[in-house]
Amino acid sequence: MIEENSPNLELQIKVSKILSRGFVFSIVWLAGLGSLIALISGFQALKIINQSQDKIAGIKMAWWCIIVGGLGIIILPISIFLYR
Repeated sequence: MIEENSPNLELQIKVSKILSRGFVFSIVWLAGLGSLIALISGFQALKIINQSQDKIAGIKMAWWCIIVGGLGIIILPISIFLYR
């Protein structure tokens, strides 16, 4: 449990906001732009989580953003090529 005035609480809130943004954009996609935002958000959150030595929660959501964002970026050129 993170104490109320802890610096970890502020960091957890920051990571939660990053992951919320990444999750939403991973679903929305926006012709690849959403996937890129999700991928970047996932890597940002993963970096913070790893630097905190796993004191900050959200590693599964970070990997979700990275995987789904990466898949969305891969699908973009394939869909352009197939639907030309």
